[in-house]
Amino acid sequence: METTPPPVDAETAYAATGDHHLFLLTVNAVIAAANKGGFRHLLEFERYDVPAAFLQKELPVPFFGRLPIDLPAPYGGAFVKILRCIYGARVSNKIFDDDHTQLLVSLGYSQFEGDLRKFKITCPTNPNIFVIINTHVDDGGAVLTWRSKYEETLRALSNRYPGTLDSSVIDRYLGMGFQYNKETGALTASMYHSVVKLLATFCTDSLPIQRTPYTMDIFDLTDEPTPVDPSTYQRLTGMLVWLLKLRTEIHMAVVMACTHNAAPTRGDLIKAIRILAYLKGAPDLGPTYLADEPILIASSDASFAVHLKSGGSDKTMRLSM
Repeated sequence: METTPPPVDAETAYAATGDHHLFLLTVNAVIAAANKGGFRHLLEFERYDVPAAFLQKELPVPFFGRLPIDLPAPYGGAFVKILRCIYGARVSNKIFDDDHTQLLVSLGYSQFEGDLRKFKITCPTNPNIFVIINTHVDDGGAVLTWRSKYEETLRALSNRYPGTLDSSVIDRYLGMGFQYNKETGALTASMYHSVVKLLATFCTDSLPIQRTPYTMDIFDLTDEPTPVDPSTYQRLTGMLVWLLKLRTEIHMAVVMACTHNAAPTRGDLIKAIRILAYLKGAPDLGPTYLADEPILIASSDASFAVHLKSGGSDKTMRLSM
């Protein structure tokens, strides 16, 4: 009897990933509240991971697959029956996420209205005592002042997914690196590890360092029209986009580089390499979150004063907290 495969829709094909911008905003707001409210000494940043998460759950119905043909006999090309969720199976993500969410909710956590991958529980007698968890598939990032509740959460996770839980002070999460200074209450975030990987991937050992990612002709068409390999160029711009989580100072340069993804030229590649040269000189640059209260900062872009004929200004306003 033939079976109909599950439909490909928003319920089966999705990633259970929390918004990293909202996570950083949460970190900033909590640090400000802790400094102003006098409970900075209670503030901690933690992470946990469930490495074999999907395998902990059985599939609702058996799935079937075929092993790679280059495996040794008798496994090569053999058909197999899959009983548990596995990485790569479209339905696995949602099955684990639903179970993970159910567990946190059962412990008393409430989900954020704007992002269901964020959970918070607050002490009923003291609003400054809480745990906030951001989930990214099977990785959790926690901002907390309620140590006993967080340890209770870890025990519940360990019991639900036995033998797999890994937890520690947060140093890397969502592709970002974090350093928290308990003395000052400041948390610094960076894309250092991703930058180092990018520089190694494109063999930048002999590349001279540049102090800015921008060239004066950033908005102009290139005078080097020789085509270059689009896949290599797109790989570079794709890795640069990943850095924009924190490296906002290269935002315009990366945007302009991406506009040439379809048919990049040697001149476009030279401009993109300029970004690498800048990153090489400042691989660990990133924001430091330290405030007594949230601060709204506005900045305007004068288009680098390169429009000599018109003398015009961009007048774009950028707001950040």
